[in-house]
Amino acid sequence: MFTALVACNSGADAVKYDPFSLIPQPVTLEPGDGEFLLSTMTGIVIDPAFGNAAEIAIMFNGFLKERYGITMVTEQQEPDLPTVITATRDSLIENPEAYRLEVRSDAIAVTAGGDAGLFYGIQTLIQLIYPSNKLLKGKIAIPCVNISDAPQYKWRGMHLDVSRHFFPKEFIFRVLDAMAMHKLNTFHWHLTDDQGWRIEIEKYPELASVAAWRDETLTGHGSETPWVYDGTRHGGYYTKQDVRDVVEYASRLHINVLPEIEMPGHAVAALQAYPQLSCTGGPVPPFNRWGVSEDVFCAGKEETYEFLEGVLSEVAELFPYEYIHIGGDECPKVRWEQCPSCQKKMADNDLKDEHELQSYLVRHMEAFLATKGKKIIGWDEILEGGIADNAAVMSWRGHSGGIHAANMGHDVVMTPHSFVYLDYYQSEYNEPLSIGGMLPMDKVYSIDIMPSEIDEEKRKHIIGAQANLWTEYIADEEHVEYMLFPRLAALAEALWTPNKLLEYEGFERRMAAQYVRYDAMGIKYRVPYPQGYEAINLVTVDTVSVELTNGVAGSDIFYTTDGSEPDERSKRYDGVLALTPAPEITLKSVTVMPGGRKSAVMAGVFRKTALNEPAAAGSMKPGLSYTLYRGEFGSVMDIGTDMVSEGVTPAVRIPDGAPTENFGLQMEGYIMVPSDGIYSFYTNSDDGVRVWINDELVVDGDKFHHGIINEGRAALKAGIHNITVRYFQRLYRQSLSLNWEGPGVARQPVPAELLFHHASAED
Repeated sequence: MFTALVACNSGADAVKYDPFSLIPQPVTLEPGDGEFLLSTMTGIVIDPAFGNAAEIAIMFNGFLKERYGITMVTEQQEPDLPTVITATRDSLIENPEAYRLEVRSDAIAVTAGGDAGLFYGIQTLIQLIYPSNKLLKGKIAIPCVNISDAPQYKWRGMHLDVSRHFFPKEFIFRVLDAMAMHKLNTFHWHLTDDQGWRIEIEKYPELASVAAWRDETLTGHGSETPWVYDGTRHGGYYTKQDVRDVVEYASRLHINVLPEIEMPGHAVAALQAYPQLSCTGGPVPPFNRWGVSEDVFCAGKEETYEFLEGVLSEVAELFPYEYIHIGGDECPKVRWEQCPSCQKKMADNDLKDEHELQSYLVRHMEAFLATKGKKIIGWDEILEGGIADNAAVMSWRGHSGGIHAANMGHDVVMTPHSFVYLDYYQSEYNEPLSIGGMLPMDKVYSIDIMPSEIDEEKRKHIIGAQANLWTEYIADEEHVEYMLFPRLAALAEALWTPNKLLEYEGFERRMAAQYVRYDAMGIKYRVPYPQGYEAINLVTVDTVSVELTNGVAGSDIFYTTDGSEPDERSKRYDGVLALTPAPEITLKSVTVMPGGRKSAVMAGVFRKTALNEPAAAGSMKPGLSYTLYRGEFGSVMDIGTDMVSEGVTPAVRIPDGAPTENFGLQMEGYIMVPSDGIYSFYTNSDDGVRVWINDELVVDGDKFHHGIINEGRAALKAGIHNITVRYFQRLYRQSLSLNWEGPGVARQPVPAELLFHHASAED
């Protein structure tokens, strides 16, 4: 809570921070003249009409004592003291999360319509105080200001998957503290999945003794053949008392806790404990890798409904929040198609397909939970086969599901993966293993929570958004914090602050102070490494100028050019560097924060090179020639032998008619380069890809992986050049694209009109 901002000695004390570096940015902020001097002679008086009055006073005093070593006088009536802080409840403020904060030279007044508004007003006051203030002669000088504030959306959430990897109760408290600082109010607790069941259910004890544990876990992305496992037992679960502790702790921070119990898919852990609930009757093999299992709850057996009702009954008793999340995503229908019980259930209830069978199960659970005073929310797949009448939707596969649901009159929480899945990579270099994708902080900030396709009268159904952190590749607490912060701050501001005030450069400037607050809380956030060069930099001149930036005011950049690792003892960057590749030189740089936390080291080779001559092309036709191969490949170099088809494709993409899984693709032809220069090529692929220009490997994104961007560079003269692309797909999703940029060419897909293949005699 407030006291999480514990005292720490750091270089941050030497940096002057803008006191109005508030995250999220308030709706209105009007600086005044003068300052309020807070000291031990300051009194704090909180209206007893607030249910959390005493707790707020204790927490605020705790912050002051631990951060500055002072304690204010707490009174029920305004004391006879030189300065005073008052908190008053105002029934005319209709939004319970809204507040006003007025700082005058003689008093600070916080006015709110409810307990949550008071809580957020005090959070803002804390940010006004720290880190911009130091204790001088026993006093803290707080600038005079008038702030009027309220959130744009009522659902401001964060999701944490504790099924793939388990995290103890104490760490959940830390996450909740950080959420509160960002004025987030919904914690989505993903408690069950294929790889682990994490909540005690007394009626079904084997969920704790069996389903909460797995014997081993897949290592990496599973690029090895055969797959390699770590051989380590993993697991854990929360007792009912643990859950009560988390719910109570969250309530003091005005955070609702949303439990998720996955159904009918992502159920392997439960089915290992109770295999009779599967379509096959068991045994159900463990699913110690990531992805989607075909083993799901049998929707045709009455035992399944009895089990789920028993589980949800106990869950409903533990969680006071009005919603329970029932999952509903990624449920294969293969077992149901082959299951006599499921087919009978469909026939008995006039269900035309397995999608309607899933809808039947969801509707049943909605009706059951209604008897417990609860509403359901699920991933956007619950729209398929017909949605339950009062269900809310989390739209994760993009915006379309949320748009459709809102226009139907259902409440929607936007969670489009490309904007809020914080398990995606944060940059193109030096990142720990992640699922794939690319989601830098500025893209999170740019999320469109209210798409224009939503009818005006239905816009009220977009109740907010949340960030989702899946933990397939995140096994420890430090990694969780690295993935959450600072990107969670970007979403917090997008949810709280009116759209007209959202401006990324201003947000980035204000984040300099937020990083110091993270340091004080011990949060292991990601520090941005220096920008201004790439891993491979081709140049055609004797001397190249390099300007380094990192976007963090108050931080330092240190660098080396002798191959050594940079640290605080290395050269400090203080202006544009002039590098002389003869024929090459390696630049390494690192960001060091005022508190001492460091970024990853960014290493880049600068290589002097000559431009490649154009190829001697003969007769050409538009598009690249391609050949498709069938097979379970682990590298693009394994592609060959079992040909499926061949043809011509207009662009670097997966041709129409390609298999859905396990195939290889080779494309060959020519690319027309418009002018002399250095060209960058970017692949975005799931799975492996390599690109050769003039038989030289330019982009290496080989091996099994989820969707990621790889890049490379080529020095090319204007004209026709040979291009070869090799790609393979193995399991799950598939994607392939090629972008480029160069002299006079902004980053974009390689245009189809610049791709050709050799015209054979048969053409």
